[in-house]
Amino acid sequence: MHNISIILNGISYSLQERTTLHDLLNNLGFNKGNIAIAINNNIIPKAKYLEVWLQENDKVELVTAFQGG
Repeated sequence: MHNISIILNGISYSLQERTTLHDLLNNLGFNKGNIAIAINNNIIPKAKYLEVWLQENDKVELVTAFQGG
């Protein structure tokens, strides 16, 4: 299996081909409940994380929400 390169929040990452957005989040240890994600400037609904396959040179922006005071 080949690797692909993506850009995640401005940092280059090498991933296995056939990696879903869900796989990426699990590998990075993110809680899917408090994040928003855009791929190539398109917001991805949480319900689609298992269906979205990452592609070579995708630009992924991941934003986490947190409470402040």
